[in-house]
Formats: sequence, C-alpha cells, structure tokens
Amino acid sequence: ILNSLDVQGDYRPIFGDLQVFVNKSLDKNKRWNLGFLNNTSLNRFLILPQSQTTSFGTVTNALRLTVNFNGYELMNYQAMTNALTLEFSPDKFTSLKLIASHIIGSEREFFTVEGAYGLSQLDNDLGSETFGQVKFDRGNGYFINYARNQLDVNIFTLSHKGQHFRGKNTFYWGAEIRNERISDFIHEWQYNDSADYSVPFNTGDSIFLFNLIRGRANLNSYRISGYFQNSIFINPDKVLVLNYGIRTIFS
Repeated sequence: ILNSLDVQGDYRPIFGDLQVFVNKSLDKNKRWNLGFLNNTSLNRFLILPQSQTTSFGTVTNALRLTVNFNGYELMNYQAMTNALTLEFSPDKFTSLKLIASHIIGSEREFFTVEGAYGLSQLDNDLGSETFGQVKFDRGNGYFINYARNQLDVNIFTLSHKGQHFRGKNTFYWGAEIRNERISDFIHEWQYNDSADYSVPFNTGDSIFLFNLIRGRANLNSYRISGYFQNSIFINPDKVLVLNYGIRTIFS
C-alpha cells in the first residue's frame, strides 16, 4: 500500500497493545470478588517524506508536479483504561457491584515539512520521441507546513450496579457519577512561496501566512445518572419479556 502512494519516503509505524484481566475471590464462599481490567494501546506513526511525482491534466494539457521534501510528520496516539470492580453476592438471587474506572487518552500530531516543487509541461505529441517527458517548466515554488496539535482526555467514573431475581421478575438498578476533563490545543500554519513571491504577498517586515489555525479549549464536566428496570417473564419458556423502568441524567 505504501509503495502505491505518490509521496515516497520512510514510513516507521510502531504499534503496541496490552490487555490484563484479573478476577480474585476474597472469601471461601465466593461472595466477595475483586476484579481488575487494564487495556493499553500505543500507536506511533513517523513519516519522513522524500519526494512526490504526480502527473495530471488532460490529453491536450498534460502536467507533472515534482516535489522534494525535507522534515517529518509524527503522529502519536495513546489510550489506557483501568477498571476496578468489587462484587458482593449476599445470596444466589442478588448481585451488587461497585466499579471505579479511569480512561486516559492522548493524541499528538507534530509535523514540520518543507518542500520545493516544480510544475512541468509534458510532451503530448504521440509521434514525438519525447512523448510523456518534460517539455518545459511552467513554474516552481516553496512551502512549509507546520503543526503542534495536542489532545488530552481524562475520564473518571464511579458507579454502582445491582441485580435481584424474584419469581418472574428481575430487577436492575444503578447509579453513576462521571467527571470528564478534556484539553485541546491546536497550532497549525502554512507558508507558500510561488515563483519567489509569498502567497499572500508580504510587505515590509511582516510575514503573512497562507493559513493559520490556533486555538485552545479546556472542558471540565460532571455527569450524574441513575436507572431502575424490571424485566418480567410473561410465559414459562421465558421467550416473551416485558421491560419497564426509569432513567435520569443530570449534567
């Protein structure tokens, strides 16, 4: 797949994944159980672009774009989930759970790439010995692409879930409190120089960029939710089930 891309260069991906699940009974009767879950993933993409050659246009106006690069693109994505569960079963009809979890997410998109490009006219004469080759240069230019983007996510959750069987009824209930913290920082800009003229045109000591994006956002929110549900088995084969309940969310 990478060899089929127009941009040629050095691609260095690194992937890593780790999953851990542990469940332990705390007493002989197995009424108390402690569980731990961890899921960690690391994804890193390093790209060192070198060159690009793209031919486009029509039969009567065939063009070729040639670009030589210098710089790098680094994209780093990390995610981790940790959950701790304490379950208590006072009898065979009841199950009570207390769950604490923490989710961490981190994204980094860093790149500084400069390129010098040339636009060439191709020979479109079918009878020519140089058919498909460069006939003359139509123009050249230079650009810089720069970015330092960062995203961090932290989610803390504490919840309780219960379940109780009584005859044809199965009762479910639960409550949860969640805190979400998100920090987003974007800083990107693009500089273009076409035929020794900056785009847009610069005057004096000022430098006007072709494109500039810069922003920061910090979000901190709390959410409280709860629910109650009853499932009733209508027939003895437990094929038909009637569900009703209530759910509420406050944020």
